[in-house]
Amino acid sequence: MVQKKLNEQELYDYAVKRLAARAYSIAEMRRRLDQRARSRPEAHAVLARLKDHGYLNDERFAQSYASARLENQQLGRVRVVSDLRLRLVAPEVAERAARKAYEGVAEAELLRAHLARRLRRRSPPVEPRKLASLYRALRRAGFSHGGVLAELRRLRADPEVLEKLETEEDGTGRTTEES
Repeated sequence: MVQKKLNEQELYDYAVKRLAARAYSIAEMRRRLDQRARSRPEAHAVLARLKDHGYLNDERFAQSYASARLENQQLGRVRVVSDLRLRLVAPEVAERAARKAYEGVAEAELLRAHLARRLRRRSPPVEPRKLASLYRALRRAGFSHGGVLAELRRLRADPEVLEKLETEEDGTGRTTEES
């Protein structure tokens, strides 16, 4: 189905309706407007108007996004920064927002809470494959390699398996198994 190209007023109405449904970064909204606009100058005029009205602000968007991810999902800071980057927020803005949101938050406590939710009705895995899977899930959730290993040690996971996970880390935040 071919989308109807919108004039400037229709484009503005479309953008406001979109923003009422959920927040967007400036780059995300620019991409949407460019797809729906008759011309690029019209899309940029609408974008400028949205910024002037205070409907688009990457600093505010990144801050609220980081705070929500911390409070609702208890994700690690690294994951939040990564998700903000996927939402097309500038790296400095994403880092600043995550740093501010996670100020005073101890990663170990956050990791324990996340892990407790994850293992709510089960005991910690003892099988090497499941332990490795849990390790990868915690890394994807944005927790540091050292923090995850320390927490798994606290759960009395098999030291041999943990040692293997420790040596497989390749410096990119992924185990060689994931690469």
